[in-house]
Amino acid sequence: MVNYSLNFIRLLLHNEARTIDVKHSAEVAYTAEMQRALKNTVWQSGCSSWYFTGDGWNSTVYPYTQIEFWRRCTFVKWNDWNIEYTRKGVARMRARRLVRALAVLLAVGGAWRFWRSGLGVRDVGALVRGVLEGAVRNVREVGGVAKKAVLA
Repeated sequence: MVNYSLNFIRLLLHNEARTIDVKHSAEVAYTAEMQRALKNTVWQSGCSSWYFTGDGWNSTVYPYTQIEFWRRCTFVKWNDWNIEYTRKGVARMRARRLVRALAVLLAVGGAWRFWRSGLGVRDVGALVRGVLEGAVRNVREVGGVAKKAVLA
């Protein structure tokens, strides 16, 4: 969750944004989703709990798994935020988009050239296998040398 917040703090500290706030519609949708999901948990089974207000509102318990929480905190939904970018922020955003577009173009071009060369999936598999086997051999050799040095 700290890293999630740092995504926005970085924009402010690097002078890429002037203001950042969550969109009201995103906040309402998220809150409604959480309350809806909590209805199927043990916390809504009729027990008395300090997690709930008198009208049944739960602002404490998260209804999903820790993996789902990690996923939500790792990948920001930028469309859920009102961000007023500075000129520097707009320039950086455009540069990132350009780099992504070039990467996709290079990947597509590389795949096309690969296809034209007549190589197949098995050839790629053999290449990857060879690289991995070489890497494992190197790690074993380094491990053996380190073990001899420690035992010496």
